[in-house]
Amino acid sequence: TPKADVSIAYGRLTVHGCDRHDVSLGQTARNNQVLRTYLWGGPHDGALLLRLGRFGRLGDLVKRRGAKRPPRWLSGKGFHLNDAQVEELKPTAPLLEMKFLKASSTPPIPVLDASLLQDFPKEFLLVASYGAHNGKLFTGPKVVVNDGVDFETFEAKAVYSSLPFSFQSSIGAFAGPDADEDLLRFLAVYLRSSLARYLLLMNSYALTVERQRVSMTELKELPFVAPELHPSPDNAKRIIKNIASRSRQLEALSSLESFSSYQDKKPEFDSLVAEYFELTAAEVEVIEEANRLVIPSIQPSWRTLGLTPLSRAPRQEDLSGYAEIMGQELRTLSKSLGGTGVVHVEVVSESASRRGALAICRICNDQGQGQVEQSSEKVDAAIDWLRAQALLPLAAGDSFNLTSDFLFFWKDEMFLVKPLITRFWLRGQARRDALRIVKAARLHAKAQAK
Repeated sequence: TPKADVSIAYGRLTVHGCDRHDVSLGQTARNNQVLRTYLWGGPHDGALLLRLGRFGRLGDLVKRRGAKRPPRWLSGKGFHLNDAQVEELKPTAPLLEMKFLKASSTPPIPVLDASLLQDFPKEFLLVASYGAHNGKLFTGPKVVVNDGVDFETFEAKAVYSSLPFSFQSSIGAFAGPDADEDLLRFLAVYLRSSLARYLLLMNSYALTVERQRVSMTELKELPFVAPELHPSPDNAKRIIKNIASRSRQLEALSSLESFSSYQDKKPEFDSLVAEYFELTAAEVEVIEEANRLVIPSIQPSWRTLGLTPLSRAPRQEDLSGYAEIMGQELRTLSKSLGGTGVVHVEVVSESASRRGALAICRICNDQGQGQVEQSSEKVDAAIDWLRAQALLPLAAGDSFNLTSDFLFFWKDEMFLVKPLITRFWLRGQARRDALRIVKAARLHAKAQAK
């Protein structure tokens, strides 16, 4: 899967070894979601999406449940001002009686301040339609969602309100009965959460390759479940009640106070959403890493090329996190394949100030946790060996060379050499590299046996 960071730099389609994935034709033919997931993720991300999908989908709440049973919620877009396919326009009289929410006025918090509503625009004399369900989305408890998302964070502009107001088709909504007010408040917080941003990163067409927008269809594909259908219904109800209470507290504050309060409460909201979907500590780490490093690096401009979080040199804690996760994954895989599970991982890096700096991940049969060491001498020795083997750089013509990551064996140890760039030393990448190392080790063992 080519990435813009190196492709733009070299002016050509570029694929790094870390971005190479094996995908079966049958899997892709059944559902091309795997292609979207593997653009920035890998098999572990796909497994997480599959597990979360077992809760159900947000779209399940707006599906008709049999011929005589209406859906629990309604969903759709606001009124259409213009539509070339509609010949007879309708008067705006039914809409004049309620307030109007302009898309650009949507607040950056999950509740709506009534002061943001305005009178219905006088210049709107006729409309093509009153919106989905003939305007029923405009009244009662609802979550309105803009087509656009926050440019830097992918946070959906989801807002809860029970006030009656109209909106145009650039805003969608999920509306439910009064009894579902708490669940709708939870939905607004969930759609703005780190988990939802991660899920959109792994599954949205437009966000990753086109522009900062999200469709109602993509939102309906997000994992979601009502508390009574949750595997732990009592705990689910507790979490929803907790979030709904905090949502009402935000609603009671002024617009200035509510924004700062929401920023303070965000980590607590994310923690409660993670608990609701029963995320493990390791899964939370992957989601946090994607939000902190991957999302801000997507579709870089010429001005920011090379300056994105993924393009910079990794921090020492990034390298130590990589080594720790790599060790955990290899020990787990070793035991599952009948091995001893005795694996030691360490990372040795050059100084990040050196041009084209590299780092080496060393894997051996030993006890201990992941370690990080900065030693230009050790890295230089490995590079000299690679150059002596005519592997770094690898000649690909008279005036063109290839340089990539290298995995090689020396006695009973394995070494993985990669550029000292954050994208190649993520915790998620450590999991993918662990699978690659195990496959390579098994092939190496078979070759040695012959």
